[in-house]
Amino acid sequence: MNLSQAAARGLAGAFLLFSGSSTAFAHQFGALQVDLGAPADGRVQVTVTVDPEHLPPGLVPESTPAGDRGRVALDTLAAALVFESGGEKLSMKDGERSAPVATASPSGGLFLYRSFFLDVPEGAQELRIGETLPVGAFVVRAPAIEGKDAPLHWAEGGGAAVEVVLGAPVAAPSRGQVFRQYVVLGFTHILPKGLDHICFVLGLFLLSTRWKALLVQVTSFTVAHTLTLAASIYGVVAPDHRIYEGSQ
Repeated sequence: MNLSQAAARGLAGAFLLFSGSSTAFAHQFGALQVDLGAPADGRVQVTVTVDPEHLPPGLVPESTPAGDRGRVALDTLAAALVFESGGEKLSMKDGERSAPVATASPSGGLFLYRSFFLDVPEGAQELRIGETLPVGAFVVRAPAIEGKDAPLHWAEGGGAAVEVVLGAPVAAPSRGQVFRQYVVLGFTHILPKGLDHICFVLGLFLLSTRWKALLVQVTSFTVAHTLTLAASIYGVVAPDHRIYEGSQ
């Protein structure tokens, strides 16, 4: 087998595997994002954003009309957020939530977001944010509090909360800290969340035990994966997510 044949077989294998996969959730960047505004008059503005195209299974009832899935998911995830400061649980008051707003995503889809306010105790030094539902990895951002170089606070739905200091802007993370953060994210992208990747490589190995052919196939998949991911992020292509993730 020559190199071109090995590359073609690798790309074909990738296509067949992922076209048959109904839940390729290792590819998503998160269904939820939380943004914190600067504290003012004892309040902090919170903006919750969801990506309706990347919702975990079971979050929205199957009977929900397609046009309402994003709104239902936004309401569900926002209601399951937990905020604490100084050991005291904080809650949003009825009538202080904005209506859901749709905005275009880089991939051509739609994000939905909603803003509301939290009353924080006087003299509060920190704000802890958690999500009780198993939504997967999500990010909390607070540049208005921590400065323009604020780090991204990654949390796990159903896991430990993250903490944002309500004080002076924090120093920008070092290159080493950023590197470590993304190395950890890279590992969790594969294990435990990327079992489809492991099955793909294992399938290639079982089809051919020759290292040269295997290296070409894995490299072909990596290059193709990178190109298609970049094309999706920058809006070059916007395929129907149901094709590669199954109907949700």
